Amino acid sequence: ETWTPPPVHVQRGELKIQSSYVPHLLWLQDCEDELFESLEVITIVSCRLQSLPACLMCFGKLRVLCIDSNELAYFPQEIQFLPNLKKIYARNNRITSIEPLCHCTSLTEIFISNNEISEIPDAISHLIQLQELDISKNPLTDLPKAFSLLPSLRTLTMDRLNMPVLPRSMFRLQHIEQLYIHDSKVEIIEGMESLQSLDKLILHRNRIHTIPPSFFIENIKYIDFDDNGITRCDLDESLPNLEQFYANGNVLTTFPIFLTKCPRLKCLEMGGNLIEIIPPEIGNLKEMIRLSLLMNRIREIPEEIS
Repeated sequence: ETWTPPPVHVQRGELKIQSSYVPHLLWLQDCEDELFESLEVITIVSCRLQSLPACLMCFGKLRVLCIDSNELAYFPQEIQFLPNLKKIYARNNRITSIEPLCHCTSLTEIFISNNEISEIPDAISHLIQLQELDISKNPLTDLPKAFSLLPSLRTLTMDRLNMPVLPRSMFRLQHIEQLYIHDSKVEIIEGMESLQSLDKLILHRNRIHTIPPSFFIENIKYIDFDDNGITRCDLDESLPNLEQFYANGNVLTTFPIFLTKCPRLKCLEMGGNLIEIIPPEIGNLKEMIRLSLLMNRIREIPEEIS
């Protein structure tokens, strides 16, 4: 059966095809030169796309390439010849390597979750403009030392990996501001204190049992420790900029006293623990808007809450 390419429609520099059958892009070679000159965004989602052709390098103005939910197994080497490529979305494919992307030095955002990538190459250090990276749901167990040489990285997402011990190279990301590590079997968070630019930390549904005394991140505003199994919080020092703290679904028996020393705390949720006593020092939290301690063992509410 002969496959017929879909009609090409370009509006404001964007080519968009969604939920069609587009096994390859070779047919783009027959399009007018004006198309190559004007395209800035290509979106081909859920089209069973199997390969990216060499002619892709003809799109000199291409800034955004979205190829989510296809059947791609690799990136062609020619992708490095796209001088203006800033963002690439290649989630939900079968890609095994990102090595060709490491030579696209203009990239600022890479989203490659749910692929078959087992290793991040040292060449990732070439991406000095990279600001956001999502490597979730890949068979990764570690990150290379070169990962620490990403000076512009601000947001890192590593959900659903297998990393009981977080890689040392991650702790050298001095400018990281948002870190998402959901359901990645993390057990130990020693070293997190080196990320002093961190603003938001999500460690939801891991295997963390203890918040160590070294866990001091001065600039952090948002922490999520939900559903871990935390039994102890040994941190005694105030987090002066903390605004939101979530530790629902753990095994805490005592109220973490450091929270009463966080003057900017506005939202506190620790439902589903084993806490029996709310310390009177909670009255120090004058900025508090929401306090949730559902499903604990609390029998008395201190007057200071009022």
